[in-house]
Amino acid sequence: LATGTVEDALGLFEEVPEEFANNFDINFIKASLLVSFEDYENAKILANQLKETNPENTDVLMLLSVIAKATGAKSEKTAILKEILAKNPTHAGANTELGHEQMLKSNFKLANRYYLTALAGEPKNLDALAGYGQSSYYLGNIDDAENTFWKMLEIDNRNAFAWAYLGKLEAETPDYSKALKYVEKALECEPSYYDYWLDYGTYLQNLGRSQAAEQAWTKAIELRPDHFLGYVYRGGLYD
Repeated sequence: LATGTVEDALGLFEEVPEEFANNFDINFIKASLLVSFEDYENAKILANQLKETNPENTDVLMLLSVIAKATGAKSEKTAILKEILAKNPTHAGANTELGHEQMLKSNFKLANRYYLTALAGEPKNLDALAGYGQSSYYLGNIDDAENTFWKMLEIDNRNAFAWAYLGKLEAETPDYSKALKYVEKALECEPSYYDYWLDYGTYLQNLGRSQAAEQAWTKAIELRPDHFLGYVYRGGLYD
């Protein structure tokens, strides 16, 4: 994986000695690689075989939920996640994914509870922290949101998501200078992320730096020419 491709890595499983052919760890890695290779059919077959011999293993169930999500089997994915929670109510991965489901439905209160449960099981899980911080932000729990984003940065100082949301929080103060500083940090970490360029342009415009704002939104449009928001913001500036 470090020197070649996923396909190269999968080819190595042809050489596994027969005595290790049924080894759980080896086959779990293979199933995970099949998911990365987007061979969901064979990944699911192998994962189900692993589930038969290890029915209590929540890692296998989580892998099956990833396959279900990737193939659009929403009800199957939800059922698998609930099966995981029946075995481990604070399972970070399952609770976080259920939180994501609720975020997509704008049910921020329930999403927030799922993320909080995930953090009870794994306090430093970055996905759960990101979801909890974002849902807290949408619920208006600003102190909780801010504390969560700073906690993420204690774990990973180059977490672009946390920097970007700290910028959003400062923009609501409003302190656009500080917001700009934070979104610049986000762009240092992820220079090709569309939403950060939108925010960057917004903060620049509010600081009276119209030409720089135009450049930021033009960059966003270059990154995603088929998405409307960059055009809307830049059009508003021209108007």
